[in-house]
Amino acid sequence: MLQQISQWLFRKSLPVRISSAPAHAINPAKQIQILFDGTKEEDRDVIAAFCKKLSKGEKRQVGCLAFVDQKEPCHDDRFTTYCQKDVNWYGRPIGDQVSSFWVESPDILLVFCVQLVPPIEYVLASSQAVFIVGPNVGNAHLYCHLLAEVGENSTMHEIIKGVMQAIDVVSMS
Repeated sequence: MLQQISQWLFRKSLPVRISSAPAHAINPAKQIQILFDGTKEEDRDVIAAFCKKLSKGEKRQVGCLAFVDQKEPCHDDRFTTYCQKDVNWYGRPIGDQVSSFWVESPDILLVFCVQLVPPIEYVLASSQAVFIVGPNVGNAHLYCHLLAEVGENSTMHEIIKGVMQAIDVVSMS
């Protein structure tokens, strides 16, 4: 019963998002945000390498926010992180690091996760990004403009590859 109430409160607190067609521009994305599940150390390493590759040689701003599914905060200097202590009892993230992330209005938001847990879903729903790309998991279809098909037991490498292939297919058409 308590779980049903918490799910109802979470859904009720989600910001109302009116989906509209993203603006198309000739210029490449200058500001990119990445939202990902950083619970595993190896996933954080993969994302760090991807961010380095993404910002190499270009004048792009790349920002990352990682949800670490544990009670104690994760102190990783490469990313802004939030954990279970930064989430209220029904799944809504609270705290400055999360609110400063969704206040920005980036050109692209890339979402990398195996499942869409409420703390990640809330940040995704609150994003002001012009174009949102992520894996086809959970309720991602409600927030993403482009979905990538990934397997249920995908690794972070496979998720990144799937999302980037989806972007390549769209950019070539």
